Amino acid sequence: VFMDEDQYKSAINILDPISETFSNIFSIQYILGLCYSRIKMSDEAINFYNRALIIRPNSINVLHSIAILYDEIGEWVKSDKIYDQLIKNNPNDAQAYNNYAYSLVERDENIEFALELAKNAVRLEPKSAAYLDTIGWIYFKLFKLDKALFYIQESISIDSNNVTIKEHYNEIIKIK
Repeated sequence: VFMDEDQYKSAINILDPISETFSNIFSIQYILGLCYSRIKMSDEAINFYNRALIIRPNSINVLHSIAILYDEIGEWVKSDKIYDQLIKNNPNDAQAYNNYAYSLVERDENIEFALELAKNAVRLEPKSAAYLDTIGWIYFKLFKLDKALFYIQESISIDSNNVTIKEHYNEIIKIK
């Protein structure tokens, strides 16, 4: 309930004191990782994510969550390794393809590889506004403005309220 209300500290206050006693309960460790991540306490979040991974080493949710956190804090070697692992273990993981692609394009690294990742995400989920935005943003970075605009407009047609998509659209229009 606290998480639904964005009251992450309240959830932590309940779960953290019992986390050692119930160290073998996956959900407690994972939820604490999520809560600490939401309040930007990265070290604590990583600790609890790792504890959850000891219990369930191949948990897709934990792996995605920790990869996103590593990306946010600039631990790109770690996030990239996890994205590689997720894709290797499940070639149909559109979220892993997309998040990895977006991370690369935001870092201005390996843009051609990011494009391949984004194409896979869009191939798997062609109606995802986020994935269409990612590929559009990559085309923008590659100075393929017509393709960029096409994908960003498709993205906006699905999710016209997304601030990031609007920012990307405005950036493309400003240049085009």
